[in-house]
Amino acid sequence: MGQRAFEKMQAVFCKNSTVYDEVTCCCRQHVEMRSLFKSCMQFRKRLLSREGSSEVKLYESLSELVDDTSCTRSANTHQHKISCLDRLCSECGVCKFSMLPGELDESDVQISWERYEYKNVKVKGDKMIRKLVLVRKSSSPAEMFQYLKKLLETFPAHQFRAYWQSKQMKSLVENLPIGHCVTVHDFSENYKCTEQNEIQSSYFQKLEVSLHVTILHRHSVLEYDGKGSTAEEPNIVTEQFFVISPDQKHDHHYTHCVQNLVSEYLKSINCEISVMHEFTDGCSSQYKSRRCMGDVSYSCSDFGYAKILRNHFETSHVRGPQDAAGGFIKKQADLAVIRGTHVIQSSRYLFDYAQSNLSTTADSSKCSRRIFRYVDSVNRDRDRNFLPVKENRKIHKVRSFDDGEIFVRKLSCYSCQSCIVGNYSTCMNDAQLGTYNKIKMVKESEHNDSDADSDNDEGVDDETNICDFVSKGTIFAVKADDTDCP
Repeated sequence: MGQRAFEKMQAVFCKNSTVYDEVTCCCRQHVEMRSLFKSCMQFRKRLLSREGSSEVKLYESLSELVDDTSCTRSANTHQHKISCLDRLCSECGVCKFSMLPGELDESDVQISWERYEYKNVKVKGDKMIRKLVLVRKSSSPAEMFQYLKKLLETFPAHQFRAYWQSKQMKSLVENLPIGHCVTVHDFSENYKCTEQNEIQSSYFQKLEVSLHVTILHRHSVLEYDGKGSTAEEPNIVTEQFFVISPDQKHDHHYTHCVQNLVSEYLKSINCEISVMHEFTDGCSSQYKSRRCMGDVSYSCSDFGYAKILRNHFETSHVRGPQDAAGGFIKKQADLAVIRGTHVIQSSRYLFDYAQSNLSTTADSSKCSRRIFRYVDSVNRDRDRNFLPVKENRKIHKVRSFDDGEIFVRKLSCYSCQSCIVGNYSTCMNDAQLGTYNKIKMVKESEHNDSDADSDNDEGVDDETNICDFVSKGTIFAVKADDTDCP
């Protein structure tokens, strides 16, 4: 049989591998947990086939394992209690995960499994860096199952936060009140300028352009969108807002500049926004550090909102329309260069091309239009350095309406009508998610001035011990005066 005849007989569900089959930006916890769970259950299946024991369960899925190591789900919310997911409940926990004697075997029997570990990797020259890599292990069954139990301590809470935060954003967009706006902020990967006929030196030294993407969800404006929106007949408009700049430092000053451009755009189309809801990832330098939270505490006076709320997605669970929007712009720019219709050699060229050719969208698109703004440089001469916020990595909701003050919560809530309209004191999920904590954001300059004016340190109320910033699982470094000391 010839090759072409053989290929014609190929099943319809079989296809050749392409670059699109690669799955990128996956969650480390989910990838590692699924791989380890599969290896453990395969080993357990072999043991059960030999021993025939009925004392333990062969789990079909991770959800089944999480359910068995947690208390019964609530009848109202169909969710586990937060205390159970955080492994703080005395009635459940990883201890309920029963294991066979063969799974506790520490003998010389070696089995293969995979996990992520930090390794020292040599890069250009003799420089060594620590990189997280997937390592194939060969160890006893006991080591593999003990590592599964270790991951099972934190995985349920991580999975719940990822699901919950995404659900809250969808609920808010579907029930968006008049005068409210939802934005999803994210930096796209820098665009690398190319040429149709590229010389060798340009190939190895490509100019990069910064691209920030914002997905806007707002009520339509009659004069601008051709259709109005009311509480009885809401009409939600979705737009893509891009900021292009040669500035490649992605920090809180850059994101503050983006917020200002979004605010100016909304004012230019007479879209009156009193409450701004922001959704971002948990990148500390861009959205979630003490400086970012300090910016949030002054956002109402900076942009003219009555209230601003910033919500953070769970780590590694931020992929969405904003990533597709940024990828579309870069792909179209590359195609224009390859076809020879445009020359894009700088950030200004990219902006001109995008604004001229990509502002309108297809009629079938869920996005009404694309808005482009160009920023030549970002103002970083701002007095926005603040004192640390305790356990800021655990915070997923920040709201502010007075300068210098924020209210924080571990998780967002837009599932109840009270939180959607702003009556936070009557939230129906307080028992599950906890209440808000008030934090006073103190600028470093003000703190230093108060210390200088004080005669002694005994009267300083905002003194903070290092132990307040250290919790279970925290990794920190200590600098010693004597370099010879271990």
